[in-house]
Amino acid sequence: MQAGINPVLINVREKDQVKQQKAYMGAVVHYGDKKEVIPLIQSGSAMEYSLSTSIKKMTVANKQKVGILQGHGETSPNSLAQVMQSLAVLYDVEPVNLDGVSMSTAEFKTLVIINPVDSFPPAHLAKLDELLASGKNLCIAFNRVDGNLQTVSGTEIKTGLERWLETKGVKVSPNFIIDQNCGSVMVNQQQGEMQFQSNMRFPYLPVIAKFADHPVTRGLLPPDRPDRRRQKGPDQIPELPASHLPHHRNWHRTIPVEEKSEDATDE
Repeated sequence: MQAGINPVLINVREKDQVKQQKAYMGAVVHYGDKKEVIPLIQSGSAMEYSLSTSIKKMTVANKQKVGILQGHGETSPNSLAQVMQSLAVLYDVEPVNLDGVSMSTAEFKTLVIINPVDSFPPAHLAKLDELLASGKNLCIAFNRVDGNLQTVSGTEIKTGLERWLETKGVKVSPNFIIDQNCGSVMVNQQQGEMQFQSNMRFPYLPVIAKFADHPVTRGLLPPDRPDRRRQKGPDQIPELPASHLPHHRNWHRTIPVEEKSEDATDE
């Protein structure tokens, strides 16, 4: 190891021979008496992000605050360990409840809403209006449907947030995205008296392989295949008839969806 960088073995061709040599394919960034190590720089990887992150870690004086909204069934920060760890490099992250909080004087610069499932009362939606009016940022990641692979159906999720977004010109439909480039699931099939399991492509698990050339997505790599993360036991394997496996290259589809009523009523 040199300067915190471990060597890797690479193939080197010399004349008529190919041999392996140790190489240090990392980088060390210095700023004053501070040092950041990038342990490995791979060909085609997002080196710009790693380099800029290392520079910011050493030069940032006061970290901006990011709020993670809670109170509507959102994903808990404890369930977002990797996200919290990445954000903590440049930001102070803290949970936020909209009750009794003034959005215009709140210390956080950005509010993040992740997967809410309970209703937003009108007072809380008004808080979001106040947040945007004060020039702060709002990041929303939420589902409009809750899919069930066992029944090949879904439940529409209504929190009131979807109606609020429509007033801002953003409409999120209660549909499922399907794509020919997709993951796989194990399904039960039967021929006569014989029942067996087979691996079948499932378009409702799309795999994103190409990202637009945009600052938000530049440098992102395709995620792991969803089927590698979805190991199902025999009692969890859905029986999916072929009619449920569309042949579209990419599209959206509304399959049987049951409406989920909102818990809160408008005041």
